[in-house]
Amino acid sequence: MPNSEVPGRVLHSHGLGVAAGRCRIASCRHGRRRSGGPVRWQADSQDDQAERDAGSRVLLATDQAALLDEVLRVAAAGGVEVEVASHVAALRPRWGAVPLVLIGTDLVAAVAAAGLVRRPGVVVVGRQADGSSADPSLASPTLAASQAPAALPTLFGVPGVWEGAVAVGAEEVLALPADDGVLADRLADLRDGPSRDGAVVCVVGGRGGAGASTLAAALARTAARRRRTLLVDADPLGGGVDVLLGAEDAAGLRWPDLAETQGRLAGEVLGNGLPRVGDLTVLSYDRVGATAVPPAAMVAALAAAARGFDLTVVDLPRTADEASLQALSRARLVVLVVPTQVRAAAAAERLCQVLPLPSAATGLVVRRTLGGKDYDPQAFADALQLPVWAVVGRQRNVPVAAEDRRPPRMSARSSLTQAAEILLRRLDAEQPA
Repeated sequence: MPNSEVPGRVLHSHGLGVAAGRCRIASCRHGRRRSGGPVRWQADSQDDQAERDAGSRVLLATDQAALLDEVLRVAAAGGVEVEVASHVAALRPRWGAVPLVLIGTDLVAAVAAAGLVRRPGVVVVGRQADGSSADPSLASPTLAASQAPAALPTLFGVPGVWEGAVAVGAEEVLALPADDGVLADRLADLRDGPSRDGAVVCVVGGRGGAGASTLAAALARTAARRRRTLLVDADPLGGGVDVLLGAEDAAGLRWPDLAETQGRLAGEVLGNGLPRVGDLTVLSYDRVGATAVPPAAMVAALAAAARGFDLTVVDLPRTADEASLQALSRARLVVLVVPTQVRAAAAAERLCQVLPLPSAATGLVVRRTLGGKDYDPQAFADALQLPVWAVVGRQRNVPVAAEDRRPPRMSARSSLTQAAEILLRRLDAEQPA
């Protein structure tokens, strides 16, 4: 293999090179490739092996510099470390030690012939020299390994690729650079760790000032005591859940910092970059402007939240903007907060005609108002044709706490806490098997 410099980070590469940031293919700390000859390696020390097990996430088996360049380019963009084996002998001891193995089309036949034990997380990767499929009937070169199109071997110009992919139990066959996005997603899954498959609960007020933000905050704070929770403020014209929680001045990213997000959002951006109130993570607006959340940013944020949090509570505006619709489409539960007022019931009825609330997963939290009549909550259920999930009593301390820029006190016996617990039990009952 000729000397070449490629971007990315390679750890303990077997036969190709070892460096951080940029690596030179011809040399490495374990050995040096001699022109025209095989690679000679010294045995790894225990420290070397421990470092590799701790840091290496992906194993790439290839002896092609061009394919290595392609994979390292994608890996570098995602901040994922790659370990490289240039022959089957180097691959064998590491076969079961990493969560994802990428096998180059140049070595797939040799790996198949080696008779390694089948394992999950194997993907065959090849390079499209001309950037297009050899068969125009292929809509995409991303193909599940259980489907065998006759055109696949010509896609890479290497015979036997398909047979080798099936023999090694590959989950996918990817052609780079056309499948950069698919590979990037696989690598990002490793970087972010196992997904928590977190649930989304949307909270919306039947009218302005219904107390939806207060309930959303109470639900999130209660949940955060025993599960990783994110509270999302999706209402650009609201007062801000960060203000409600006394976290207006807390350091961290806000929606404007994520507004240009396209595609996948790294999990650590939400996990480490957002403001926190105790155990609760908060995504809110800043105090400048009132621009609605771009739909792509909402999709990216909720996808990242599902991977990194057990629960995401979204405080929705009373509008059918695209970002709100994206949140609603992902909601496991939708909570409609309605004060015990006739006009509030009328406003909530109009809202139900505008927002596509999933009837099977939507319920009411009826909030008794200070100085209001003591209406029967069931009357609101009948009017809106939605079940009453909880009733919140009159809250005197919430407005005072908000003015003092501190979270409202929530005792275990308060109606807010009890309503939150009821909703969490319902959510747990709705968890998919």
